[in-house]
Amino acid sequence: MKTLFQNIKNWRAIVAIINISLILTISILNIINIAIPNILAYIIYVIVIILSCILFIVFMDFLQRVARIEIEKSQVNGILESMSDGVISYTQNFQIIAVNESLEYICNIKKQDVLGKIISPEWDNNPKFSLLAKIVFPTLAPTIYRLSDSDYPSRVVLHLETPEEKILEVTTNRIFNKFTNSYIFIKIIKDRTREEQLLKLKSDFISIAAHQLRTPITGISWSFDMLKDESVGTLTDKQKEIIALANDAINEMKSTIEDLLEAAKIEEGKSEYNFQLLQLEPIINEVISMYKPKCQEKNIKIIFNKPANPIPLLSLDKEKIKIAIQNIIDNGIKYNVQNGEVRINIQKLVDKPYIQVDIEDTGIGIPAKDLPNMFNKFFRSDNVIKQDTRGTGLGLHVTKNIIENHGGKIWIESIEKRGTTIHFVLPTDPALIPPQYQKPLNIL
Repeated sequence: MKTLFQNIKNWRAIVAIINISLILTISILNIINIAIPNILAYIIYVIVIILSCILFIVFMDFLQRVARIEIEKSQVNGILESMSDGVISYTQNFQIIAVNESLEYICNIKKQDVLGKIISPEWDNNPKFSLLAKIVFPTLAPTIYRLSDSDYPSRVVLHLETPEEKILEVTTNRIFNKFTNSYIFIKIIKDRTREEQLLKLKSDFISIAAHQLRTPITGISWSFDMLKDESVGTLTDKQKEIIALANDAINEMKSTIEDLLEAAKIEEGKSEYNFQLLQLEPIINEVISMYKPKCQEKNIKIIFNKPANPIPLLSLDKEKIKIAIQNIIDNGIKYNVQNGEVRINIQKLVDKPYIQVDIEDTGIGIPAKDLPNMFNKFFRSDNVIKQDTRGTGLGLHVTKNIIENHGGKIWIESIEKRGTTIHFVLPTDPALIPPQYQKPLNIL
């Protein structure tokens, strides 16, 4: 009430109230036409003044509330109009109460044509409002991808092809209106069309470039193999050393090309898997053999601790799981210290249908702030860049996708300047492989 009484600081208002009260009192006394003692008239006069003041306070408070609501409404409208994302708000009866300028642009509509209207799925039959109907009722869209499991807030991606391609990310939330005892729904629409088109162009370029590089690299690798086998003549020790270094560089380039190709397939959702029932240990041994020359160069030991108990056959795409293991071991060697170690442990988890692989190194480690981003595409931690400016930042991104497409999980533990351990699990039950990859297995 303190703030309310502060509204009556204006003496003119007070004088006016007193005058009005006096007039009202005299009028009341004249109307009732009864002789009233002066004291009673005075009391009536005071009561009328008090009532007038209360009415004045209530009225001023009402005006203040209205003004505050108008200011807040103006601020909200200002925020809505300044947003680059489209916004639409409607009641639970689907009456449209707000549309911002960005949504007008996305849907090619005018807000005056839709505000206050009750939208329904039938609007989809009207070319002018068809896109708006699909945004409010996403199931009308020909292609929809759900990004969240919860009802609110919910996130979906709508892929529309007619009359022109549009890719829209729609986030829906609801707010309970206690005055109307009902919900208000708010949708935020992000137009990702241009973004996705650029990503596709980049992905296509990477894929084409990698394919074009693969053929000559294979030819060069074959030539070095011929030289190494001394098929064309005896080599000196120095020549063998040079060929070994060149061969390492070629293998690294081949690995980079495979990462680029796999990353491009991931972006396009075109990764294909050929699952077979295989032993994981021979695949690990094969990868270790590939890195023997590189390990000798830095005097790094790779220690593979064989499991005490047999590891069951796993449903694996050999080439892809090989790429994943290569990427982890390659990092363990590349960012290790001189005379360091890479330790590999494998075990069957007790009471769980998974095997776990731990690949630990004694390298430079990863800063704590960078750990959440290590599987992001093209991300490289600052200490890695300082040590080696080469690299694409794709290795762990590709590895994560391969492991997850096998029905597994991957995570990292690291202490800076002490080393990194990358853990991943793979299912022993083929039913745990994502449904899109569950095809008949080739049994070897």
